[in-house]
Amino acid sequence: MREKRNTKRKTEERVLLMPEERELALILQELRGKVEQAQEERRLDYEMYDECRQLLFRLDLLVPYSGIMPPALQERIANLIMEDTPRLLYPYLALGEESMRSVRREAVAGIRFMAAEAKRIVGAIQEYERQGLASQAAFISSWYKKK
Repeated sequence: MREKRNTKRKTEERVLLMPEERELALILQELRGKVEQAQEERRLDYEMYDECRQLLFRLDLLVPYSGIMPPALQERIANLIMEDTPRLLYPYLALGEESMRSVRREAVAGIRFMAAEAKRIVGAIQEYERQGLASQAAFISSWYKKK
């Protein structure tokens, strides 16, 4: 029991240190700029560029929710944006052309995995909002049925 309380306290402390929405948006903007620049320089093929854009789009959808979700989800969103995505994209974009080709498959797989995780989180948020709206609609309709 005590261990559970300590874990909860540590999670709450980490959430207090979480970045603000603006900081996450700036990180995504910088990542988007790097991807666009690499595409303009013809260093990214179409598939890699498309996968990066899809990932960044999904992460963009998560930014407004980064401060209002449960602590574990807030931490996951922040990790995806601040750590995981830059940790994969920056080294990949810094590679030479031959090296990029040799690790391309692994990089695409990593980006797809992160995009799937972001999509799963977006889906969970949408389902939560849908349930909240359905509950609110039921409450309002029951209120007016009483009158």
